[in-house]
Amino acid sequence: MRLHFFAILLLTFIFIVPPASAGNYIEKYNDENITISYKWRRKHFFIKNSPLILVLKIRNDNPHKVKVNFSVDYFWKTVIHSSSDTNTWCIKAGDKVKGKIRGLAFTTGSLTKQQIYDENFTWDISGFRVEHNSDCKTELIFRIRTVEDNGREE
Repeated sequence: MRLHFFAILLLTFIFIVPPASAGNYIEKYNDENITISYKWRRKHFFIKNSPLILVLKIRNDNPHKVKVNFSVDYFWKTVIHSSSDTNTWCIKAGDKVKGKIRGLAFTTGSLTKQQIYDENFTWDISGFRVEHNSDCKTELIFRIRTVEDNGREE
């Protein structure tokens, strides 16, 4: 009986939780056959009051590999609040990259959920540049937090 309970619980977790947490991406930016979409999600899925993070998806509709560079800027009352470093992603032709494991999850610093949902908050892509480059290498970018970073993800 106990085994059946755990099997049902495991199957429920596998088939119900991922679709419920997936959410739909909203298109934000489209230029040079590159589309950037986003969604907001909790930084820690199982912690109800976890801060929100911005998760991006980049789709390459070009017939060749590209290197994409940009940064994310957060604005509060039309004044820049914070900005990410300029990051680079190499994306194969017709492919897409998304999520935290690819380095496409951005923290909002000191902004609260209420501020993010407020009409005075906005965010944008800056420094957008596409290089048509067959030499770039597609790889996973792992973010590691160290004590010396004071909470900044690398």
